[in-house]
Amino acid sequence: MIDFQTIHHLLSDFEPVNLSEVASVKLMDRIDSKYVTSISELTPFLSLLQHDFFVQEINGNYLSKYFTVYYDTDENDYYRIHQTKKRSRQKIRVRNYVDTHTAFVEVKNKNNKGRTKKVRVSCLPDREIRMNQFDEFLSDKSMFPTEHLSPHVRNTFRRVTLLNKQRTERLTIDVELSFQNQRTGNSSYLPNICVIELKQQGFIHSKAKDALKTLRIKLNGFSKYCVGCALTNPAVSQNFIKQKINYINKLNNQ
Repeated sequence: MIDFQTIHHLLSDFEPVNLSEVASVKLMDRIDSKYVTSISELTPFLSLLQHDFFVQEINGNYLSKYFTVYYDTDENDYYRIHQTKKRSRQKIRVRNYVDTHTAFVEVKNKNNKGRTKKVRVSCLPDREIRMNQFDEFLSDKSMFPTEHLSPHVRNTFRRVTLLNKQRTERLTIDVELSFQNQRTGNSSYLPNICVIELKQQGFIHSKAKDALKTLRIKLNGFSKYCVGCALTNPAVSQNFIKQKINYINKLNNQ
């Protein structure tokens, strides 16, 4: 289990930046590299980054709360597109940034060159959203008609956000991941893993990658939506993600 007191003490040794400073490095069109590891690796990883990264601080807090709802068709088409390993894929979600009382409808696309592009529009936080309320925004962005989309997986987690001192990349570290399936009623909680995501404009040298290499934490893609589906909906095909789920369960049960 995560020791929040130790993590907070360690993060307090980083030089802080505020939300607007982090937001100024938008990286809405970027390359994402994801890593999954045990929560026990978080302390040594952060220790290696102290001199090269800022930490985002909001009202004295370094661990921000996130609440996300992923939408899909009744046939789980977005999940199935990931299952077929198509390089061009999409997610549609409503993300609540709890600490700042803001929320956005977000469309996240990954193209066949490995680049991630995100567009979003603000919405009311903590409300049940119907996608057809955002037809104007989604008309040329969603792969499927908005009337075919409904909530599938809810996800909550806490996030540490780091910004390198050159202000060319962001690093996010997600912990305390939980999933609730809106269609099956099933839930899953992953207290013993953390998901590390490096967001860059291009493939450039990164002190974060150096630290990951030092700790032998290997690149390992992680889709919160796909993992959440597989853990909470036994009806969906899991062949393409079975190995990853086994690895996650092994880490979580340590």
